[in-house]
Amino acid sequence: GGWFGSKVWHSSDRYRRVIWRCNAKYKDKDHKCVTPHLTEEEVKAAFIRAVNKLAADREWLLADLREIQATYSGTDERDQRLRELDERLNAEADAVQELIAENARVAQNQDDYNRRYDEAVSRFETTKAERDALAAEIRQRGIRRREFERFITTLETLPDEVTDFSEDLWGSLVEYLTVYAKDDLRFMLPCEVEITA
Repeated sequence: GGWFGSKVWHSSDRYRRVIWRCNAKYKDKDHKCVTPHLTEEEVKAAFIRAVNKLAADREWLLADLREIQATYSGTDERDQRLRELDERLNAEADAVQELIAENARVAQNQDDYNRRYDEAVSRFETTKAERDALAAEIRQRGIRRREFERFITTLETLPDEVTDFSEDLWGSLVEYLTVYAKDDLRFMLPCEVEITA
């Protein structure tokens, strides 16, 4: 469950190499983390194997991804609901301001005024919370749609076989890597696709 970090072994001699291991490997002296360390070369080789698996299975994956992407595209109903909530929010804000202005102009029972004011503010805050949640959902759907678009484009342009490690390809494909054992590395790709190397 811990994050891996890069470490340098033999930093000042000819045996220098970069390895990756659990940052919490020696944190608990009684229970040392058992995940193995990996050399940078092992990680790169595993990535190339995973990418080649991905390239071999790309046709069925692209079809599935396009279907999933379509679910993030249609926001017309949500956009309409957001406009309705904006209008209601403005009306409720105006109602609160009218109550305040009326209280400043007209002598009235302050207990009644406070009750009406609290009710108006409560309605405003409820509408604002609903509006903010919907706006966040619309933003998140847009982000997910763009992630799918980038991933699909990368997958479509992926060569049939990758022979060399590419940092650009790593950056566009890998969300994170989970290490279970030296021979069990799982790459989580955008759009929640997992490839085992």
